[in-house]
Amino acid sequence: MDLNKQISCSIDTIKTNKLLLQCKVCETDGAQLHYGGLCCVSCKMFFRRNATFDLDAHQCVFREKCDITINSRRACRYCRLQKCLEIGMQRELLRASHHRRKKINEQIVSSSSSLNTIHTIDLLCNDRSLLTDEQRCCLSNVINIYDTKSPVSHIRYLLSIQSKHPMKMRLKMAKTTILEIIISMYQGIRPLVEILPEFQTMTRYDQCELIERNLSYVGGFNGIIVFRDAEVPLSTAFKNGFPLIYGSTIVDDAVTIARRTDNDVTLIKLLIPILLFSTSCCIHIPSNVNNNCKNKL
Repeated sequence: MDLNKQISCSIDTIKTNKLLLQCKVCETDGAQLHYGGLCCVSCKMFFRRNATFDLDAHQCVFREKCDITINSRRACRYCRLQKCLEIGMQRELLRASHHRRKKINEQIVSSSSSLNTIHTIDLLCNDRSLLTDEQRCCLSNVINIYDTKSPVSHIRYLLSIQSKHPMKMRLKMAKTTILEIIISMYQGIRPLVEILPEFQTMTRYDQCELIERNLSYVGGFNGIIVFRDAEVPLSTAFKNGFPLIYGSTIVDDAVTIARRTDNDVTLIKLLIPILLFSTSCCIHIPSNVNNNCKNKL
């Protein structure tokens, strides 16, 4: 009985120590004290780069309700810096550290003044980002919205359920599973659209028109990211169910397009809202027009 008690106490101690070593900003492990707050190396570097960011001159699109985790910590600069300050990280300590480093560097330079100085070449002088802080914040919010509304976790859940069944059962379930995945892929676009501020300012009629015209096209484009992140092409559902629905030719074309698409996932995520608000993604032809054409032919 005493042994079990000791083991239980040891486990509780390990859990407590692990919790104490968690980053108070993004909740990842391996945290240490930096600039007055317990945080990981990533959040330490973030604070160093963004300590001069003026929170009063900017605002969070989501009303400062972003959940900062290891997966979403790059999404909202405003909320991450706000959380750094809340856990006790101080700009003054950062300035003091820079002052000490500057003094040491000056001493090194003065002691080696006799050496010839080789000036470095600024290779990025013509490749600077022209984005303002507000524009960068806007792009980060778009990515955060996409990650929040992404159906990837639901699709992984569907695939995990299928993988628990015997092979024969998986083959029978393939068509149904892939249909559910495709439906989730398209349905995942609508919440993303509806939460965008630009979409909310549109009239109800314009909103319906935009979704009707562009949802099918953009949903397919969104499938490139979803299929990659959820590893759908490696599943039995894709290999067996997709050809049954669309045919082997469409499958080969889809795989080819996915391979040729840029591997920069962030770029694709930013392209999706652009395509959503485009007026030339897809041409909507009413059914009565098709019927008239068939009658004339």
